[in-house]
Amino acid sequence: MSGTKGTIRMLRTPPRPLRAHFAWVAFFAAAIGAAPVSTTLASPKTPQAENEKPEVAIDVAVREIERISNDIANGRKYFDIDLRPIVIRVSLSPDDGLLYFDTDARLGPEAGYTDMVDMQNAIEGQAEDLIKALSAGNEPSWRFGGRDTGWWLDEGLGRHKSGSIPSRRLKRSPQA
Repeated sequence: MSGTKGTIRMLRTPPRPLRAHFAWVAFFAAAIGAAPVSTTLASPKTPQAENEKPEVAIDVAVREIERISNDIANGRKYFDIDLRPIVIRVSLSPDDGLLYFDTDARLGPEAGYTDMVDMQNAIEGQAEDLIKALSAGNEPSWRFGGRDTGWWLDEGLGRHKSGSIPSRRLKRSPQA
C-alpha cells in the first residue's frame, strides 16, 4: 500500500530537481527579460538602457545552463562508445549575443550525427527558457575542441572540400 501511495504522490508533484529548475527559470526570466525590473535596479544618476541585462544575473543564468548541460550529457550514454564524463562549458558572447557550448575534441567526430544531435536537443530543450532569455533568439553554437560542427564534418575527419575522403596510396618500390 505504501509503495502505491508514494507512486501517486510522485505523479502529482514533479521531482524536486525539476521544481527547483522551474524556480530558477522564473527567477532568471524576471531578472533578465523584464525591462521594468532592470530599470528599477538602476540608480537615478546612471540610467540603464532598456536592453541592458544585469551582469550578475547573466553569469548565474550561464552557470545554470552549464549545470543542466553537464547533468544531461552525463545522465545517460548517448554514443555507441561511452564518452563520459563529458564536460560542457557554456559562455555568452556579449558582442554578438551568441551562447556557446564548448566540449573537448573527443566529441568532435560525433558532431552532426544523430547521437550528438539527440544530446544537443535534450540539453537545449531542458534549458530553452534560459537560452532564449540570454541569446535574444539566436541559436546556440556548439564547438568541439574549439571547432564548429562544419569543420568536423569536413576537415576534421580528413575530407576535402569535394566531399571525398583522401585515399592512402601505398608507395610501391620499383620492381626489377
